[in-house]
Amino acid sequence: MNVNADYQAVPIIYGLLDVTDSVHQIKINKTFLGEMDAREMATVRDSSEFQNVNAIIESWSQYGNKERDYLLEEVEITNKDSGLFYGPNQSVFQFVDNQLSSTSTYKLIVDINSGSKIARAETKLVNFRELYRTTDWARLKATGLRFADSDTILGGHEIHIVPPTNSKRVQVRAIFNYTDVINDGGNQLTFDREISFNLGTEIVENAYAPKEERFFFTGKQFFDAINLFVPDFEDTKGLVHRIPEDMDFEVTIAGEDLHVYMEVNEPSGDLNQEKPEYTNVEGGYGIFSSRMRMLFSEREVNSEIRLSKGTIEELVSGVLGSGAGTKGFCNSSVGTAVPNSCF
Repeated sequence: MNVNADYQAVPIIYGLLDVTDSVHQIKINKTFLGEMDAREMATVRDSSEFQNVNAIIESWSQYGNKERDYLLEEVEITNKDSGLFYGPNQSVFQFVDNQLSSTSTYKLIVDINSGSKIARAETKLVNFRELYRTTDWARLKATGLRFADSDTILGGHEIHIVPPTNSKRVQVRAIFNYTDVINDGGNQLTFDREISFNLGTEIVENAYAPKEERFFFTGKQFFDAINLFVPDFEDTKGLVHRIPEDMDFEVTIAGEDLHVYMEVNEPSGDLNQEKPEYTNVEGGYGIFSSRMRMLFSEREVNSEIRLSKGTIEELVSGVLGSGAGTKGFCNSSVGTAVPNSCF
């Protein structure tokens, strides 16, 4: 018995515009149907890509005037991560502009096979603004991140983020940077490493007048992440020592349509619940929305934030019960004559 309905190639569109980016890419695919295993068909490029696509994005001012057209160029990417769908080569459609307007509306129009199918979507941008409240972050730069002192693991820090307008979801990620020094046949080689961990997500109540959001970063979170993501000294071939460097913070802001799309697609945990589908693409499926990513270190007046002396000492020794003493960190805050020095 044939259980497949008549096939219709429906556009599947994914694109997120970021006012801080210069290259903006849109993924335009199609649904597929056949008698083969769906997982096998997903690995075939022709199953998912249209042969004839013309796409433009129109920029419209807040006063309803058309500002310009962006003709999207089809480009080949060669570094897609392995997964269910075909790769590492894929087609994406992109345009270049490092000065998108936060006050404009961007309208996507996708023409498939010379008008046989038309898909449309539009979005406002997450408004560009400084997310890091200057006084709080200047204090952290001055004191360093204090997760331990001489006799205890500390409560940590409260981090303040000020979301921009048109934002609905805020996520903060902490990034710890360190350097592995490896003995390779008598030569000492250095390798920059990083681990990252999520500090949480907050929903913005009013996208048009966002209030400050607060995130908590405790000493326990920091050392738990070290234990989970940094290999032990004995498990790292040729390791001489690890040099603790500094920390960075990445804030990602999601626009309202992206937030709703993520919310609808989150697991419900209820076996009886039928979750609705969500798309803001007319004539297709998917999402065309906006987000903004900002690293603390990328701000012109800022840099990564150093760790306090007590935190580094606990990374080296683990005497306070953090478990970090098995990782092979050296002490970067002392001179060459001191035991466990990095120098």
